[in-house]
Amino acid sequence: MRTSGLLLLFLASCGLPDLGNGGGGVTEDALLTQVEEDLEYYTEWDQAEGIEGVLEDVSGFHGPYIQAWYNDNGLESLYVAADGAAAVKESYDDADGTSLNGLTAMRYSVDYGWFYAEVDLDTGDFEETGRVDECIACHEEGDAFGFLAPTVHEEEK
Repeated sequence: MRTSGLLLLFLASCGLPDLGNGGGGVTEDALLTQVEEDLEYYTEWDQAEGIEGVLEDVSGFHGPYIQAWYNDNGLESLYVAADGAAAVKESYDDADGTSLNGLTAMRYSVDYGWFYAEVDLDTGDFEETGRVDECIACHEEGDAFGFLAPTVHEEEK
């Protein structure tokens, strides 16, 4: 009993992570605030070299066509997640990018992992945020060719 009591005391003094949030130092509310700011300025970000403009989405999940913007950390870590990396993806029904049908954002924190947000285009509110299963299935389970790079460029990986 003495050993397990000392172990608990030691663990408590180390500061246990918030297991319900996936990590310690960042909250979902803080990540949501960052994503809200990302959505205000993402069109000022750059697109990744070789995957600029409206592209066919071969996965089809986001619709027939997509366009993605990346913050500086995102551009530096298209295939390996880096703290602060963020991307925003617009989805379209047409190749010209005039018929917007979706808006999604993702942001990475070493303390949380990937935080995802899907915007309801009719209301401007978020439909889903946090650790969204559908997003995880592609971006974290190995189906995508990189955390942030669209699947349209499989041959470039």
